[in-house]
Amino acid sequence: MEPSFFFYDLETSGLSTSRDQILQFGGIRTNLKLEPIGPEYNLKIMLRKDVLPSPSAIFLTGIDPFQSGITEAELARIFNTEIAQSGTIFVGYNNIRFDDEFIRYLNYRNLYDPYGWHYNNNRSRWDLMDLVRLTRALRPGDINWPVNEDGLPVNKLESLTQANKLNHLTAHDALSDVYATLQIAQLINRSAPRLFQYNLRHRSKPSLMEFLRANASFVYTSSHFDSKNLNTTIVAPLMLDLNQKVDVLVWDLRYDPLPYLNLSSQELAELWHYDIDLKRTTLPVKLIKLNHCPALAPLSTLDSDTKTRLNIDDQEISRNRKNLFDNRQELAAKLTESRAILNVSKITDDRPVDLRLYEGFINNRDNQVLQLIHEQDIATLVKPFSEERMNFLLAVYKARNFEDRLTKEELANFKEYTRSLLNYKDYKPSSIERYKQEMQRLKAKKLDRHEATLIKKLETVYRTISNEYGA
Repeated sequence: MEPSFFFYDLETSGLSTSRDQILQFGGIRTNLKLEPIGPEYNLKIMLRKDVLPSPSAIFLTGIDPFQSGITEAELARIFNTEIAQSGTIFVGYNNIRFDDEFIRYLNYRNLYDPYGWHYNNNRSRWDLMDLVRLTRALRPGDINWPVNEDGLPVNKLESLTQANKLNHLTAHDALSDVYATLQIAQLINRSAPRLFQYNLRHRSKPSLMEFLRANASFVYTSSHFDSKNLNTTIVAPLMLDLNQKVDVLVWDLRYDPLPYLNLSSQELAELWHYDIDLKRTTLPVKLIKLNHCPALAPLSTLDSDTKTRLNIDDQEISRNRKNLFDNRQELAAKLTESRAILNVSKITDDRPVDLRLYEGFINNRDNQVLQLIHEQDIATLVKPFSEERMNFLLAVYKARNFEDRLTKEELANFKEYTRSLLNYKDYKPSSIERYKQEMQRLKAKKLDRHEATLIKKLETVYRTISNEYGA
């Protein structure tokens, strides 16, 4: 099948990719010329009976928590049988960190391969948000770039479409956001076609590894870096061996590494922590995740005007690069030790199975079971997996989708499981705590008629879940 883009966007019941669910799925396929082909998707998904939505998310999207639509299991089937075609490049706006994670958990919960949809059969993914930042930094062209009241860049989708007079009827409506994202892609492709194609070609791990081997230092754009420099800097890898790496640690060459060599590993570990005021870590390093389509470019893209725009001082960069290269192995060793200090696992044995996607890849035998399981009567299957996590997940799936075929014991087990999931705190507020905190904040506001109606419906959802599961 010919390669194609599939632009997609989600509206969800909250921000937790593992605990919340998709409520609206919007998508459109295009050819590589960004011309729409095939049908558009605008799917409404019913709220599962065991999901307590985030009131703030419902207020943002305006989605009725009692909306009719398809089930989550049906969305997973449509996605895997119709949408995830061979050669598809999945594209969104901040999809790598948000939408793609929801799709992974959607597939995991509904007994499909959580990862294969974006790498098997010549499929891949791409995120336009970092391309937008990279274009703004390197090739701003004739695009109108919005700023906030402090003159700092704003890269929100609705701000970009408004500044460039693009058609974006309803922000936070999945299908409307899909068409807005497509228009942004078309705009950049017209204004900076070489950068567009370059970033598209260098989105996969093999091409990125080739890039890293060929460039001792390079341009890197990420939200991690200061917005006053358009989120862009020059970095150099700290680890000399780039073979078989999934992540590459890089140093921001705006900073001299020598003062950091005098710090202990424990002191460096403290600098890894996120600074709320700076909105980043205070340590000038960044982990490039090669499977996250990072926005990289060679130093040859920097002309004098661009360096001025990015506040790049050639002498400063050159001095810091030399200091880094002279001490790279020592600094890399210390930073590795500091990361080990922070690498305290938050996973505990009592985690509900919904939250256990990243406890390890599903083994080959169980992956083969996943390939065939939807061709069978799932409700009759008893422990077909070799891994206990997957058998537990199957039991939860059966309870959610075949409630009328559960025994009394199975129903009681599912109610107990749901109660534990809704109350599970881990390092985030539980769903119950989140609901109560957000409802308290929202009720303190002056509500219009629609918002007041949503509040009543959210209270009904909570009462129903409390009565059903004793949460």
